[in-house]
Amino acid sequence: LVRERGGAFNSVNCATALHRLAKASPAEPKAGGTDARWKRSWSVAIKAAEAPVDGGPAARAAVAALCDRTAAVLQSGREDVSARSLTSIAWAAGRLGLGHSDLLDAIAAQAATQLGRGSLDAFGVANVAWALATLHAAAAGATVETVPAPHPALLEALAEAACADPSAFNPQETTNLLWAFATLGVRHGAMFECVTAAAAPRMGDFTPQGLSQTVWACAKVGLAKHSLLLSAAAAALPRLPSFDPQSMATLAWAFAAVEVEHGPFTAAVCREAVNRAADLDAGSCSQLLWALSRLRDGVDPAAVVAVARRLRAVAAGGLGSQQLLYALGAIAKMPRGGARDGA
Repeated sequence: LVRERGGAFNSVNCATALHRLAKASPAEPKAGGTDARWKRSWSVAIKAAEAPVDGGPAARAAVAALCDRTAAVLQSGREDVSARSLTSIAWAAGRLGLGHSDLLDAIAAQAATQLGRGSLDAFGVANVAWALATLHAAAAGATVETVPAPHPALLEALAEAACADPSAFNPQETTNLLWAFATLGVRHGAMFECVTAAAAPRMGDFTPQGLSQTVWACAKVGLAKHSLLLSAAAAALPRLPSFDPQSMATLAWAFAAVEVEHGPFTAAVCREAVNRAADLDAGSCSQLLWALSRLRDGVDPAAVVAVARRLRAVAAGGLGSQQLLYALGAIAKMPRGGARDGA
């Protein structure tokens, strides 16, 4: 369809096509699944969209053409692009990891226009920020050089829009927005203050991942929001047995990173670590051990030993650079003997 009629697509058509492609990508459990051939062909098509080339497989050309057409439509000014279409395009670009520079610039320009006329709601603000951060993270991960945050003027406008009505953001939108700014390394104090103040009373409505990522975002930019941390701990305590290991480890890391002690929460984390040590993978294990090596109130030495032993087991399969840094940092804080020897 893109090959035959893509040249006539309007913004709604482009948004629909990209959205459906994103929904059908291999990471989506209902489409593509674990079919290795589908994943390989999809990877080729997405890589092609980063730098369109002549010739090649039809799928590569179709994805590249769709990106080109979408960028042209957003930039043309010949039609009134709706906030819904823009949000769908931004989400799909981030979901698919499309490093198509013209498309990203067009999304940014159109988002600025939408913000200027007040038509981008909380869902749109959060999704545009999330897309920028997701694509920036992918670009930064592909090089050893520092990659600056993209479109600073747009990020400022997104933050100002969030400050204007922070209570409009639901839990998922709050998480996406704060995660985006933290991932981009943009410490917008006023925005974090407004949005976290609105989110703190609603921590019980957040999913385990959303709760941990929201608190992680504040800690990542060095903001110790005590009211948010206390609300997060209160919301997490009764549900901690149902938390996945990574969300539990990330939440504990956030408390340790900003040096905030919460004995009951840490004690509950330690109980879960002892009971579910076998469920910890390299990422959650190294991050949790780092957190426990820095917290004091409520830390159970038996949990530290259990996590250290688990880390030693999973490390046999190799550790990523961040995981290795967490592990070494934890070991450096431990006294000789006990957990240190186990690690």
